[in-house]
Amino acid sequence: MQYTIEHASALGGMIRAARNIQKWRQNDAADKEAADD
Repeated sequence: MQYTIEHASALGGMIRAARNIQKWRQNDAADKEAADD
């Protein structure tokens, strides 16, 4: 049971990190588009 809880926490952290990376990529793309203008 303990292992399952720890595994779920690690998985949740990975999901949060992936979402943050997607936000950063979107922000980078927006900055590049604005710079091109």
